[in-house]
Amino acid sequence: VPDLWFVVDAEGRYAEVSDLGHPALDRPWGALQGRPFMLLPPPREPQPLHEALQRARDSGLVQTLEYAVAPSAEDHRAYEARIAPMPGGGWLCLGRDISERRRAEEALARSRDELERLVADRTRQLTVARDAAEQANRAKSEFLSRMSHELRTPMNAVLGFAQLLGLDADLPPRSREFLDHITRAGKHLLHLINDVLDLAHVESGRMTLSPEPLALDDVVQEVVALMRPLAAQHQLRIE
Repeated sequence: VPDLWFVVDAEGRYAEVSDLGHPALDRPWGALQGRPFMLLPPPREPQPLHEALQRARDSGLVQTLEYAVAPSAEDHRAYEARIAPMPGGGWLCLGRDISERRRAEEALARSRDELERLVADRTRQLTVARDAAEQANRAKSEFLSRMSHELRTPMNAVLGFAQLLGLDADLPPRSREFLDHITRAGKHLLHLINDVLDLAHVESGRMTLSPEPLALDDVVQEVVALMRPLAAQHQLRIE
């Protein structure tokens, strides 16, 4: 196995090593055998090794210590030590180089942080865009509503004076025909103004419908009357 492992006797001394030539074994085995156990390679900061050995013995469970190795000019390495109690006393201690795993975890954490930052930035941008769109929509609805009311006033005046002219019994037939066109066109424009107001109501969720019968003949005749002058300008005839 790639791990460096030691057998530690019941008194806490080195008893056996897995590989005399293991790269993590930074000193001759003769300098370690029979001496008090310590973590190899040595950690950058002291580790509660004695407490871990005692917990493993008392609980019968594997204890795990992760630590950083004193950095060299070439690399920063991290190790994981696992301490397992052995029957009859003593421990089995395994050391594993987890530097690559740590680097992968750190890279993943950086990627996650960057992704969270991008999501937060995009969320802020979308919020600003949404607020701007809502503000523009409110401004448009307010404008449509005010414009519709402003158009309704002169339109009512046009229709009112057209009705007054219609009361003149001496009005020539040709003029009365023109007056009828003005009245129909005015009423049509008033309907359009009301439709604009209805559009503002739709956007605010206050639209109401009133289904009712409609005489199709009247609609067709009104459309033909409105379109005939424009068609005549282009030398077209509407039937």
